[in-house]
Amino acid sequence: GNRQSQITAYNNLIMQRDNLLISSTPQNPVVVTLDTELAKMRATIESGIQNELASLQIKLNELQGQASVYSGQIASVPGLEKTARGIVRQQEIKEELYLYLLKKREETAISMAINSENAKVIDEAITSPSPVSPKRGLIKLIAGILGFVVVLIIIYIKNLLDVKIHSRSDVERLTRLPILGELPYVEGEENHVITKYDRSILAESFRILRTNLDYFTRAKDGEKRNVVYVTSTIKGEGKTFVAFNLAVTLASTGKKVLLVGADIRNPQVHRYMDLASSTIGLSEYMFDTSVSTQDIITTKEMNGQIFDVILSGRIPPNPAELFLNSRFDTLINELSQGYDYVVVDTAPTMQVTDTLLISQYADVTIFVTRAEYTQKRLLQYSKDLNTENKVKNMAYVVNSVKSNNFGYGAKYGYGYGNEEDGFWQKMKQFLSGK
Repeated sequence: GNRQSQITAYNNLIMQRDNLLISSTPQNPVVVTLDTELAKMRATIESGIQNELASLQIKLNELQGQASVYSGQIASVPGLEKTARGIVRQQEIKEELYLYLLKKREETAISMAINSENAKVIDEAITSPSPVSPKRGLIKLIAGILGFVVVLIIIYIKNLLDVKIHSRSDVERLTRLPILGELPYVEGEENHVITKYDRSILAESFRILRTNLDYFTRAKDGEKRNVVYVTSTIKGEGKTFVAFNLAVTLASTGKKVLLVGADIRNPQVHRYMDLASSTIGLSEYMFDTSVSTQDIITTKEMNGQIFDVILSGRIPPNPAELFLNSRFDTLINELSQGYDYVVVDTAPTMQVTDTLLISQYADVTIFVTRAEYTQKRLLQYSKDLNTENKVKNMAYVVNSVKSNNFGYGAKYGYGYGNEEDGFWQKMKQFLSGK
């Protein structure tokens, strides 16, 4: 209806234009206006017609698609009918076969019921008490040999794939360098710090380390050797743990001890002391010449032991460049004169160059390795550093050694005077409510 009204209006405008042209020219403004309106209406009508044609075409396509679907379904009817006839035929054949088998079973049952036995036992069979086959003895022997061979293969493969150190003996065999001590594996963060009058295996291990370090730092010419670097090959081997507890153990003897956090890329010393990592420290001293030594030294009491500490400070953008200036050399010379021991926690040598830049200021370099963590091939790197004189007076500490791989101390010495109660003593205490 709308389309028809548009066409009617268009025809009316045509007639009006034709009437005007009788008495005027095509350039007449009214005629021009009518021409414009006629063009717009013609475009609108043509657009509507095109839309209707497109809609009708879509409907035609849908109807043709439905016709194709119905034609396909009609065409498949003969095939379905053929399949159905085949199923019916198979059912009839199987039904006849089943009835035939039932008939034969009945005939066989009747035949067996009327026939008598045609055989009887004259003598019982004689059998051997042991089986003829299989031969158990031979099988057990073969199984034992195979089991032994499999165990040897497993042990060989395990040793072949084992690339980590496990005990002090591994480090001794691979490096032939001095070992100051070995530290036991301990569970729980709270057990990683030595307390006053501590009699644990960990505390005794650090006391042995302290004694060995004392022998190691004695100079024949009487020169003071008290600057001790604690480093490692890679991160996670426990160098900060060793440096901190070594400082606590040295301070317990009444010595004046200073702990320096020289790992300014990944500072960890503050975690053991409940100090903020942003505390002014070594990086500020090396960067700002107005910062004095006393500004960065903090006196700390840990479990009854008092010692001084210099934290790493804020992490700088250029750690290696800071170590290249002379401020660190001046600091170490000043500290070595004022303290009995200066324990310096440095960065891992294989991952960054910081420690090698300042290695000449050390009197002793403790290289920390960690059992079940440090790979054997990494020991060659630290051994090469010692061979090339890139570190001074190097010695190893084996950290986190499990009890079954520990040296003589854990098995015979560390329990002296502090023996554990036996099973029956523990049961007696439990039953008595103690």
